[in-house]
Amino acid sequence: NEFEAIGNVVITHLRNSIYGEKAKINFTTGDAEVIGNVRYIAPEMTLYGTKLKYNFLTRQIDLDNARILSDNYVITGKKILQTNPGFIYAEDADYTTCRDRNW
Repeated sequence: NEFEAIGNVVITHLRNSIYGEKAKINFTTGDAEVIGNVRYIAPEMTLYGTKLKYNFLTRQIDLDNARILSDNYVITGKKILQTNPGFIYAEDADYTTCRDRNW
């Protein structure tokens, strides 16, 4: 019930995609860990970071050294957590509604 992938890892789930260099998934618990150049793409936002913990059942997100880009805001932080839709906790973070065109 566990799967590990190394290299150019791509995980798709519903309308979301996760990219990274290494991934571990437990199909029983729904827990996944993706490490290295992580990118999580969802219709409402794109996340970038170095390490992602994601649960496919609860859709909880825990991202280290993170940046979130959405249509309405940009958040960068040491850690970003999303425990339920519409609620984002960011540690040592900056928030702006300005979009930098160089990103």
